[in-house]
Amino acid sequence: MEKNLLQKTLYEINQQKQVAGYKTIESDDGFIIVWNHPALYYYSKAHCNTLTEQNYIFFKKNYPFQALGIAANHRSSLENVHSDLIFNGTSDTMLLEQSVHLTEDSRYKIKLVENKEDIKIFAQIASEVFNHPEICENLTESLTADLKVMNCHKYIGYEGNEAAGIIELSEGEEAVFISWAAVRKNFRRKGLCHAMLAYAINREIKKNFTKFVLVSSSEGKIVYQLLGFKDFALRYNYTLECKKD
Repeated sequence: MEKNLLQKTLYEINQQKQVAGYKTIESDDGFIIVWNHPALYYYSKAHCNTLTEQNYIFFKKNYPFQALGIAANHRSSLENVHSDLIFNGTSDTMLLEQSVHLTEDSRYKIKLVENKEDIKIFAQIASEVFNHPEICENLTESLTADLKVMNCHKYIGYEGNEAAGIIELSEGEEAVFISWAAVRKNFRRKGLCHAMLAYAINREIKKNFTKFVLVSSSEGKIVYQLLGFKDFALRYNYTLECKKD
């Protein structure tokens, strides 16, 4: 398939992450990034330009777990045809083109995740912020495997001695994908997310990366806009029931 910058970057990242147990399942019209832990199947994502009957059949046949999230560049008419396909609305794909270092905030300590203890803290914050406390142990196990991936960099933001936020940056050939941007409830609206982004992006600029892509939530969009991120595409989100008979 012809990939936009976000899809191209995600595909390239996942090729490198296969050393950590992730998989890519491909067709002519799309690809599925399969998470590296069966208990976390709902983090897997299929990508396509338009969800056609052909890739609907391919995704349903080849995905091994119960449900699959699908991200498409265009809306599909299949949601009116198949009862096992649910349209979940749109999200904004955003792009920052930046070659000059961003201003960092010295109030916060930003630490690179380097070991299993750091991963445990990262997973605890992720499971808390994204309201899935039951997955913390599985997420810790899953993300520990990421320590093998050279192009994947996780950070923890501290306010004083308290771990308060997380972010991950993963490098493709042309752009860096930003994910897992999260701040614990009691530390929000104080500038921590902005501080983590500036710190992590500056480390990538030093490596001559100048393009940064992400998928924004409505809550995070204002932070990204203040840093200079611009909308460059809508993403149409679906859930496909894939449970086998």
